[in-house]
Amino acid sequence: MEEKMEYDRQLDIQRQEERELQRRQHRRAQKEVLQQQMLARKEENEKEKEEALKDKRMIDDIIAKINKEDELELEAKQRKVEETRSLVSQFQNERKQQKEALENEQRQQDAEILAYNQMMEQRKKEEDAEKKRIEEEKKRNYIKVVEETQAQTESKEEYDTLRNMLWEEELEAKQKKAEVSYHSLLFVYIHNALPLS
Repeated sequence: MEEKMEYDRQLDIQRQEERELQRRQHRRAQKEVLQQQMLARKEENEKEKEEALKDKRMIDDIIAKINKEDELELEAKQRKVEETRSLVSQFQNERKQQKEALENEQRQQDAEILAYNQMMEQRKKEEDAEKKRIEEEKKRNYIKVVEETQAQTESKEEYDTLRNMLWEEELEAKQKKAEVSYHSLLFVYIHNALPLS
C-alpha cells in the first residue's frame, strides 16, 4: 500500500513534472509565438512606418507639387492682373491722350473758326468800307461829271453862241464880199460890155 502510494505519489510527481514541462514548453511555444508575433508586428510596424514614411513623402511631394502649382498659378494670376492693370492703365492713358488731342483739335478748330469769322468780319468791314468809298467816289465823280457836264454845256453853249456869231459874221462878210464881187463883176461887165456866158 505504501509502495502503491509512493508509486502514485511518484507518478503524480512525474505527471506534475510532465504537466509542468508541458506548461513550460507550452509557455515557451507561446513565448516564441508571441515573440514571432511581436517580431512580425515589429516588422509590420517597420513596414507600416516605411509605408507611412513613403506615403508621407508622397503626400509631401504631392502637397509640394500642389503648392508649387498654386504658387505658379498665383504668379500667373498676378501676372495677368498686372498685365490687365497695365493694359487698363495704357488704355486710360491712350484715352486721356486721345481726349486731350480731340480737345486740342477742337480748340484749334474753334480758334480757326474764330479767326476765320474775325477775318470774314474784317473783310466785310473792309468791303463795306470799300463799297462806301466807291459809292462816295462814284458820288463825287458823278457830281464832278455833272459839274463838268454843266460846265461843258455852259462852255459849249458859249462856244456855240460864239461860233454862231462868228459864222454869222463870216457869212455876212462873205455875203458882203460876194456882193462886192458881184457888183465889181457887174461893173466890169457893164463897162466892158462883155456878154454874159
